[in-house]
Amino acid sequence: SLPNGYSGNDARNGASFSFNAGAFEITDAGSLNGTYVNGEHVGSTHVHDGDRLTLGRTPMTIHLGDRP
Repeated sequence: SLPNGYSGNDARNGASFSFNAGAFEITDAGSLNGTYVNGEHVGSTHVHDGDRLTLGRTPMTIHLGDRP
């Protein structure tokens, strides 16, 4: 799930999410602070359940599927 106020295509953070061929993908759009998945700087990559993202200064964790 995304934090409150994060639209999934946030110019301030410079990253976007998409769903292609059955997988979620995050793409950095040239942000100043970068996009990180599990501590690794990425340009574009698939994300999986439990991955830790940092978009600019905003940390979040990806949760996919049915969870209570």
